[in-house]
Amino acid sequence: MAGIQRLSAVWENQRRPQFSDRDGYSADHLLKDDPPPTANSENKVARNMDTLKPKEGWTWLESEGWTIEKTAATDDSGWQYAASFSKAFQPSHSSATFVRKRRWLRHQRRLSDNRLSLPASILSDTTASTTPPQAASAAAAATATTPAAT
Repeated sequence: MAGIQRLSAVWENQRRPQFSDRDGYSADHLLKDDPPPTANSENKVARNMDTLKPKEGWTWLESEGWTIEKTAATDDSGWQYAASFSKAFQPSHSSATFVRKRRWLRHQRRLSDNRLSLPASILSDTTASTTPPQAASAAAAATATTPAAT
């Protein structure tokens, strides 16, 4: 068995001054009420990604490093843009967008586990930004089954 795996995510956040061009985005311009430059899915400070350690009992997959998530909802560099962090994000920059964010992903593997083997989609700690964590947890719990006694 390959073991249980999960996906870790860190958001990179930047802002640009109101009268600056597209190249003006920087973490240095973030405001007091903005998310930190790097944050986990709950917008709590994430340390430097190069020194970030997985939770106890987990290890990074050696064959992978951090990768930028690129989807139809991002530009070619993985960025999403909005007027503020509380507004809806879009995949392209405009004169009305002042903040941007992108998601970095990395896989972890459980070091040792005697639990049942669940699909990675259930164990993933990343959910779509429109899905509250409580709803994702409830869905995962509803689809999990207990193995038969041997």
